[in-house]
Amino acid sequence: MLKKLEIKWFWKFSFLIMLLQINVSEVSALLPVQISSIPSANQYKKDVTYFDLKLPPNHEENLVVKLTNSGGSPIRMQVTIKSAVTGNNGIIEYDSDKKRDQTLKYSLVDLSKYEKEVEIPANQTIDYTFTVKTPSEAFQGLVVGGVVFTEIIPSDGKAGVKSKASYTKAIVLHGTPDVVKSNIKLTKVFLQLDNYHTALFGNLQNPTASLIKNIHSTIKVYDKRDAKRKTPLYEDEKKDLEMAPNSNFDCHFRLGKKRIRAGSYVWIQDLNSPQGDWHFEQNFEITAAKVSDINKKDVTTVPVNIWLYVAISLICLLLLLLIIWIIRKQMKIRKEWKQLKAEAALKHENRDQ
Repeated sequence: MLKKLEIKWFWKFSFLIMLLQINVSEVSALLPVQISSIPSANQYKKDVTYFDLKLPPNHEENLVVKLTNSGGSPIRMQVTIKSAVTGNNGIIEYDSDKKRDQTLKYSLVDLSKYEKEVEIPANQTIDYTFTVKTPSEAFQGLVVGGVVFTEIIPSDGKAGVKSKASYTKAIVLHGTPDVVKSNIKLTKVFLQLDNYHTALFGNLQNPTASLIKNIHSTIKVYDKRDAKRKTPLYEDEKKDLEMAPNSNFDCHFRLGKKRIRAGSYVWIQDLNSPQGDWHFEQNFEITAAKVSDINKKDVTTVPVNIWLYVAISLICLLLLLLIIWIIRKQMKIRKEWKQLKAEAALKHENRDQ
């Protein structure tokens, strides 16, 4: 019981300490940097601000990003190229370190050559050039990622929070054909904590080299013994989800105060998007050991420990009484001191007379 409360109060206390450590001068606004892509001669879509390319196989293309530093000091940036992934919020991310999906055949990380650091002089604009080489064989669908520029902050040995500005330009390589039939798979369903809250997760995988957007998801979870499935135990609905090519993410929802018990369940999920519709039904088991472990860590299942609150209240009361006693003691000392001064002054006057 105390352990769960300790977790809850630990995070609150840590957040307070973090706030106390923040040096305002170090938490600055975004760096005075602007980035823009210079369109390639092989730009496929002309009206976009990212690199959108349709290139022949085994072709090297030099891409240029214009970097402007409007500040009065040089700025060093770390450069990385990453494959697009789907974050667990159902949004495509171009700057994530998430592990690549096993279905990803071609990654921009493997197809690119670039300098990993660049310095932008004060009040100047420079061109940063990197190279993308297409696969030796023609591919179908899309290869998607991004070039990421992240501020490098020299270590000064000071404690506190330092902001890091980051800028990303997306890169899309079109295959032949560039449109392939989309597909989504439900790979597994499991119970897990989501930031110390009990949640059900369904891992969705896009094994195709296609962008899938505007996904509407509805989930209903039933007891496996409920053959008629009239009333779901849990429900969830999400709109405007999207998936990067050859990626996966854990579509999830928190259970709130509705506790789950060990047993057999059925996860039913419907996905609807302009690229297709999918229906999943998957049985899954939750063991008593798993439920017990989750409940020990879930902050919403913390029982009220009356004795802990009594102890805290008594400590607060004792501190209040101590403060009152100190104030009264000081008032008494001041009063006695004034009386002594008045008596001394009176004796002095009597002596003079």
